[in-house]
Amino acid sequence: MQVQLTLLGDGAGAPVRLNAKVENLSGRGVRLLIDRPLEVNIAVQVDFQYDSDAALLLGEVVYCVAQGEHYAVGLELHHRLVHLTSLRELMKRLMSEQVLGEHEERVGQPVRQPRS
Repeated sequence: MQVQLTLLGDGAGAPVRLNAKVENLSGRGVRLLIDRPLEVNIAVQVDFQYDSDAALLLGEVVYCVAQGEHYAVGLELHHRLVHLTSLRELMKRLMSEQVLGEHEERVGQPVRQPRS
């Protein structure tokens, strides 16, 4: 599986984005293959698509070893956000309902009450 790896810096420069290939994924970590070495303890973000959805993983580099022409990078995961496409669609729907409710309030029509 191909993913996007972003090196999260100190905010001084633009984030560095790399293409990576997932070799192994577990509940606590992920092993990626990339084209350049990374320093241990760098904070990273991994973005990927699966089925019709998306996920974002946050973690840090715990090892980096040469593997042929590539580098195997081990990440310890700290946070996982999954079902991002579904969450984005829900947010759009909720925001459009809120805007509609605010519009109804301004023109003097009754405002729908939230469901209990």
